[in-house]
Amino acid sequence: MLMAASTTSAQMAKSTKGVRLDRPPVIDGALSEGEWPQATRLDGFIDPLTGQPGPEETVGYLGYDAQGIYVAFRCRDTRPEGMRARETGYGAGMGDDDHVVFSVHPYGLRSWDGMNTFKVSLINTQSDRLAGGRASKREWRGFWQSATTRDGEGWTAEMRIPWEMLRYDAGNGKNLDINLTRYHARTRVATQWSNMGIQQRPEFMGMWMGIDLPPVKVDRRPLTLAYLAPGINGGQSRVRAGFDVRFPLTDESNALLSVNPDFENIEGQVAGIEFTRTERFLSDNRPFFDEGDGFFGLTGEFGYGQMFYSNRIGQFDVGAKAFGKLDRNTNFGILTTYQAGGQRASVGNVSFNPGPNGSANLFFTHSAQPGRHNTVVGGGLYSRKGNWSWSGSASAVREPGSATKTAGTVSMDYSVPNLFSTARYYYVDRDFNPALGYVGFTGRRGGYIYTEYDRDFRKGPIRGFDWDLFLPQFWDYSGRLQDRGYETSMAVSTWSDIRLSTWHRRTKFYDEKDSVNGVRANFNNSNPFKRFGVSYQNGYEGGLPSSFTSLFGGYRFGKVDLGVSQSILEREGSNRLTVGTVSWEISPTRSLAARTVVRDGKSNSYLSFRNAGGKGMEYFVILGDPNADKWRDRLSVKLVWAF
Repeated sequence: MLMAASTTSAQMAKSTKGVRLDRPPVIDGALSEGEWPQATRLDGFIDPLTGQPGPEETVGYLGYDAQGIYVAFRCRDTRPEGMRARETGYGAGMGDDDHVVFSVHPYGLRSWDGMNTFKVSLINTQSDRLAGGRASKREWRGFWQSATTRDGEGWTAEMRIPWEMLRYDAGNGKNLDINLTRYHARTRVATQWSNMGIQQRPEFMGMWMGIDLPPVKVDRRPLTLAYLAPGINGGQSRVRAGFDVRFPLTDESNALLSVNPDFENIEGQVAGIEFTRTERFLSDNRPFFDEGDGFFGLTGEFGYGQMFYSNRIGQFDVGAKAFGKLDRNTNFGILTTYQAGGQRASVGNVSFNPGPNGSANLFFTHSAQPGRHNTVVGGGLYSRKGNWSWSGSASAVREPGSATKTAGTVSMDYSVPNLFSTARYYYVDRDFNPALGYVGFTGRRGGYIYTEYDRDFRKGPIRGFDWDLFLPQFWDYSGRLQDRGYETSMAVSTWSDIRLSTWHRRTKFYDEKDSVNGVRANFNNSNPFKRFGVSYQNGYEGGLPSSFTSLFGGYRFGKVDLGVSQSILEREGSNRLTVGTVSWEISPTRSLAARTVVRDGKSNSYLSFRNAGGKGMEYFVILGDPNADKWRDRLSVKLVWAF
């Protein structure tokens, strides 16, 4: 008997009783007769912007058994010729493709922390985000099934998600947080079974009630990921090898050992050339730091600094980490690395997350190098009530023979649909220097007010409007006014997929004047395969005349993607940065790619072949060095296998 969901809140949240299936459906992308008769039917998908039913009908089906969760979507479309999907590689973003999403929090904490999401596009491209962070190797992430079909009335997707991919507390009668989302590419509208509103607050996730969670089936055997990389570098041949071992500590926590990891062949982010008074912050996608990265967020992004910035740790000989849950509400993460010569780094974090309205954490970092030991301890709090929230954190740095240095921040936020505003105060002592952290400025105190207003529209030529205002005011420790002024920006998006933005900044850093005006235009803004744009700003930066011009474009020809960008900074001379990329997606698991970076007359290129993203052995061939300043005569072959 098909069971229907019920609404439990007049506002947004929905709930439905879990149904255990006697016979699992066949995951073939077709809602065949008799396959889903026991499943719960989930309908009434809502557009969070309007609070009304979406432009096209969507129906979901949900059930489970001892092996996994089964989800199906029937996506109606009155103009099926307008359905589209371009991304084919596992893990793709799918931003402007027709796709569906199943979200599940097995602990039912009404919180983003611990949420798992599974996406499937119209052409059955898969992407997932697993709680806590996982490395990209499929044997480590786990495998789930999906299939799709399309017809004259729309398209259908089916999923099977095995329980062993999730972390949960086994037992009967559990309540899980869930939601089903459909993104409709032609209208660019995302609809949800449980309407979470414009602010997408997790307390309005749907609730899946009375689920009998089976005993956790964790494979206790270690899973080893080994690599062998023979190559030629500068005319000299060498062979490098290493391995990672991942194994469960408990049903809800894991450990990882990494010996001589390969970081040389990981493509790093290209640093820009825009004017800045601080060190540039660069992302880090090295697998050792990706695995479990969600358990190592020590401090927020917008305070006095980030106390763990993994780029501070370079190549190491041996690294180990453990992460996961100590209990239902408590997460932990700890890592340590060692490099010959006495260089060691350690990071630890324990966080308490009872739900969407509060959290707390305590952390430490330690860096040991010849002649220098640096230790940081700190903690943070977060609380929310209704539309108001506040947060605070503090850190102390200690080095032998030096006085303890501290930094701290506190903020108050107000958030309602379309409007967010925050007021933040922070201070950073002179010589506050966490060896494993990222701190933009030291020896300052003060704060800022930031307000943003965002509005989307479903009718008329304008699709979206954004405006923000930033008001900083900081002093140094001698009492001099260091940084004050304002920054504001505004952007308009049209239904023809053009995004136009403008900004103005008028600030003063000590006696250095910043006064700039800028404009930017993006065309085909939501289409990564046919997107191009230009931006220009002019004025004074650091007290000197300055202009910055940026152009970029990307286009797909069949399965070949081309991209190019150029930046020009005119300030005390001319600085130029050009980045060109080309990639050929031979299949979802095989690709050929090249990148060229030209910076102020120096150029570097590399060419790579990749066979990865599926089961079994992966292999890579790399000509050149992805992260060098200029061309290097280097050929590396890398073999990776799991056992």
